[in-house]
Amino acid sequence: MLLRYFFAFFSLLLITSCGFHPVYSDNNLGKQLSGIKVGSISYESKIPTRESIALTSALEQEFNWSYTDSTKNYTLDLSYVISIEGVAIQSNALATRNNLRVTLNYALTDNNSGKVIERNTLIGVESFDIQSSPYSNYVSKEETAVKVMKSLATELKLRLIGLVGNNIKL
Repeated sequence: MLLRYFFAFFSLLLITSCGFHPVYSDNNLGKQLSGIKVGSISYESKIPTRESIALTSALEQEFNWSYTDSTKNYTLDLSYVISIEGVAIQSNALATRNNLRVTLNYALTDNNSGKVIERNTLIGVESFDIQSSPYSNYVSKEETAVKVMKSLATELKLRLIGLVGNNIKL
């Protein structure tokens, strides 16, 4: 019993001494992330699609651009490609389920020096069932794409928070 209390106490000491900070603690990450301006979002069709609007909306929600007084020191340029492939193939070569894959390329550029700080690729995959109705297939594909865009915006935010955590002042 005494050993259990010692182990619990020792574990707490390790966590507090390693620099662990809760994610939802009071910090200025939101203000630092508001210093990022979304530049161009390029995709295969030149007119805004539901997916591009969903990505822009999700980025606005994730980055919380309510800090209007902050200067935009960094520009985030994005491009994405959507592909669909059949994954559940029947013996008569008909697909009953599709994977929707979004490949999102991003580059974070310092506006003062013009230097690219981070360039990387995120991939989001989600699947949806194929129905006999073309309309239900269209709606399923669109909703799946919106879902993937929201998850990619969250993942992008977490990666940029990692940059902030590595002492890059945004």
